[in-house]
Amino acid sequence: MKGVSVPKTYTKANAGVREFVDAVMEEYHPELHGANVRIGILMVQPSVNDKGQPTGPAISFHGHSATACIKIASTKDRTIHEYDAIMQIDEERWTFMPEEQRTALIDHELSHLKLEYEGGNVVKTHDDLRPVLKSQPDDFMLTGFHHVIERHGKHALEAQSLGAVIAKHAQLEFDFKANAFESAA
Repeated sequence: MKGVSVPKTYTKANAGVREFVDAVMEEYHPELHGANVRIGILMVQPSVNDKGQPTGPAISFHGHSATACIKIASTKDRTIHEYDAIMQIDEERWTFMPEEQRTALIDHELSHLKLEYEGGNVVKTHDDLRPVLKSQPDDFMLTGFHHVIERHGKHALEAQSLGAVIAKHAQLEFDFKANAFESAA
């Protein structure tokens, strides 16, 4: 039908995705696994126009395309769905990712969840006895414009931010090919 678009679609993740997320949680976030934190997982497809072309990203965060996101469930959502947090994954991107990249993605999203403690090692719980989670922001976030780096090189805040991240993690092997920020650190 001409002029009709299809809104974003959300489907529950299949057993394979659920098992993958659980395995990453057990390996890299044993505190969440030990507290039996339950993650609801939605696979997201973007809205499409009448020609079947996406009209935007499947997931966006602060106006930017994202591959996944996670949100702590509200009391109402916890009651209805029995999940402590809801993770959304861009289904198309997920489909083409190698396993190592999937692992890093899920590890990143789970890193946003932190348990609250009542003192010592006792996990704080809600009235429904589910663990209390708090959101952990990213350690760093990079934003900027390519053209600003091209115009101003190492003087651009974008270049300085990139340089600082690279300098902090210099022991890792990244394949960065932009020369504009190499001298910004």
